[in-house]
Amino acid sequence: MVTPPPRSRRFALFARYDTQALCPPAAAPGMTAAAAVRAAAIHPAWQALLDWCFDGTGTGASPLLAPGGAPDIGRPFAAAIARGPDRAALAELANALCLHLDGSATLAERPGRAARLAYRLQVKAQDACWWRARRRTDPWDSGWAGTDCAAAARLARFEPRPATLIVAHDAPLNGMHDDRAARLAQAIAQWVGHRAHWRQPVRLLLLREGEAASAGRDRSEGRNLSTSQPRWLSELPALRPVAIFDETGPQLITSPPSMLSD
Repeated sequence: MVTPPPRSRRFALFARYDTQALCPPAAAPGMTAAAAVRAAAIHPAWQALLDWCFDGTGTGASPLLAPGGAPDIGRPFAAAIARGPDRAALAELANALCLHLDGSATLAERPGRAARLAYRLQVKAQDACWWRARRRTDPWDSGWAGTDCAAAARLARFEPRPATLIVAHDAPLNGMHDDRAARLAQAIAQWVGHRAHWRQPVRLLLLREGEAASAGRDRSEGRNLSTSQPRWLSELPALRPVAIFDETGPQLITSPPSMLSD
């Protein structure tokens, strides 16, 4: 496989959100993005998920005298599984995480059109400052991985603009088997090969419906948590552990080093 050359910072400044690969998050009807984030922020999983997103992202800054130099990124790519018994609630939590990270909640609270435009311009100006360290309040790109063939092909060629969170279900609804998981696995394999050339970090959050309490039992009984991973994920190149989130509390459970992480 030929590894593409790294993108320049100019790409991040002028590229647009890739709607062919990702579906942007949206608040539920009758609810603002800010309200959705406030409701999700009281969940015990919230802070742990945020910490996982930011862990290893580095400062994102390039040397002052080398605008095209490699930015500081500790871990370009990492994946985690969030598990919970209610598929809809899990998706709602992940969607709110997207709305928080991409600045939608912040933008919605800006008073008026002029203030929202000023916020967008501020974000662009900050992106142009290659020496500037990334902050937790800086907007990410975030969204749901597309599921059709065209979206999967686009995902395989994905290049992050700012830091990016991608959310996907790790199994189809009602456990029905189709080729969506295989297409996502192929995209992830491409990301693993290209991640060293990314100028921004990418985090993949896989949602799994299932009783979170079983993860606690596995932990207390010392069982090998790798058996709970989807087969297509475990067959990817072995790097470092995947973090499995136990919805019963703000703890990250780390599997043996046979799973996917950077």
